[in-house]
Amino acid sequence: MIYNIIIYIMNGDLEFNNKIYQAWLNSTTELVYFKDLEGRYTAVSRATLELAGLSRYEEMVGKFDFELYPPENAKSFIAQDRIVMNTGETVVDTDWVDHPTKGRILIDCVKSPLFDETGKIIGMQGVSRDITERFKLRQQLEEHTSKLQVILDNIPCAIWIKSKMNTYIMVNSEYERFYDVSRKDIIGTNVNALMDKHRLFEYDDIQILGVMDRAVMEEGLTKELFVETRPHHITNRRKHIKIVKSPIISSSGECMGLIGISYELGDD
Repeated sequence: MIYNIIIYIMNGDLEFNNKIYQAWLNSTTELVYFKDLEGRYTAVSRATLELAGLSRYEEMVGKFDFELYPPENAKSFIAQDRIVMNTGETVVDTDWVDHPTKGRILIDCVKSPLFDETGKIIGMQGVSRDITERFKLRQQLEEHTSKLQVILDNIPCAIWIKSKMNTYIMVNSEYERFYDVSRKDIIGTNVNALMDKHRLFEYDDIQILGVMDRAVMEEGLTKELFVETRPHHITNRRKHIKIVKSPIISSSGECMGLIGISYELGDD
């Protein structure tokens, strides 16, 4: 049914009375829009009308982007549309726009071609969403992560944080120096892959470290381990170290991962 509705719309039958379809366009909070091959709007949701500062469908249908939006936005929208029309591929992009009531917002868009029954492109369809809050939250997370990284980098012990999936998500500078491994080789890996690749510990000890990780997160308790590293590839020196791992517990009591700390023990 939706396909037939779209065909009618793209052929200019704007009086087509489908209550379900029109109710969807009227009620959805998403920016939904259809355009013909020339880039004229043929149907839009009420949310799209609001973004353009309009209240009636007749004010937007049949118009081009440069008649509705500031030049910067219009150029971006048209460039996206041309890719869809010329290649037949879906375009995913983001744009900052000025909303009449919400102010400056960030929207993401997914635009794809519309085909007729013969497979010929007859226009395009798009759905955009306001992702401003998500963007701000991501910014805040990045700022908090950056501050945490600075704090960890100033602690003179090797420290690392792992996710619930047991992959490294953060290490400090001392970890890189202590284990002689770069951060880019650590993040996203698990203990078995990291330790085995760089041969930091004997095989049996690597297995024990993996078991320790699982026990910490499953039991929600701090665990300690004394272990010896493999000989350094240059100095041939072994380190006798202590490793302490603790679960990271959320306010709801869920284990989110673990934090570990290790340091070399003195000769005495």
